[in-house]
Amino acid sequence: ALFRRQHNMSSSTVSAQLLARRMRQMAYVNACCALGITSSVYFNRGGGESQSEGESEHVVEEKTAWCACRLKAASRGVDAVRALSKQEAAWLNAELASDHAGETGAVYIYRGARSALALRARSSHDAGDDAAAAFCKEHEKTEAHHLKAIERLADGDARTSLIPLWKVAGYMLGFAPTAVFGANGLYATVNHVERFVVDHYESQIARLQDYSLQRSNDDIRALVDVLRECQVDEAHHRDDAASRVIVADSSSRSLVDAWGVVVHQGSRAAAEVARHV
Repeated sequence: ALFRRQHNMSSSTVSAQLLARRMRQMAYVNACCALGITSSVYFNRGGGESQSEGESEHVVEEKTAWCACRLKAASRGVDAVRALSKQEAAWLNAELASDHAGETGAVYIYRGARSALALRARSSHDAGDDAAAAFCKEHEKTEAHHLKAIERLADGDARTSLIPLWKVAGYMLGFAPTAVFGANGLYATVNHVERFVVDHYESQIARLQDYSLQRSNDDIRALVDVLRECQVDEAHHRDDAASRVIVADSSSRSLVDAWGVVVHQGSRAAAEVARHV
């Protein structure tokens, strides 16, 4: 009533405006839910438009709500796949467990690399190490976001029980090559890890897409969307790292390629173990 008196409006006019505003809000939220995890990842990773320091809290809460909306649908997609058969349930649980291990390890790769860079900074300063530290900060943030999403989807049998092992393995995989070879060692490692991860997600997405199309299930499609967004981010990490690797001569190329084989085989073995333990 006070609002009407202040603005000299009738009750019907105010009601119409409030209804229109509410409809716009609902349309906005529905659009955000359709974008789902894409919107959340886009605003929370280093690439794209970064969140400004002065951004209001309610906008941040809306972004979180978009993510939660999509993940809720994706969680129903997990249940839908499990309901298909015991074999499909076992397959999906194993794959989510491997994703859980992988995203945990990814976060700790960057933590290990940051520790190595800090250690190197105490003895000598390399301008390339500053760029590498920024690289770690940017991509670790995205991996942490992925981990939260996978933890939301993976429950019970869909979680690996070897989290302490994957944390240590990831940390050492980031620390050792960075400590020895500096930023170039970090970039080569991330490049090879992400090559494996992109293919790993692709195999899961292809199978889940078949289920989604066969059954016209929007929830399974939401699960595919979450995994696809993770894969897109991992491909960005791969390409970013690859663009920074410096290969001075043929011997350096041989070393990078040999290290790539070690990383790929190690990643494949870790994923297989995580599927069962």
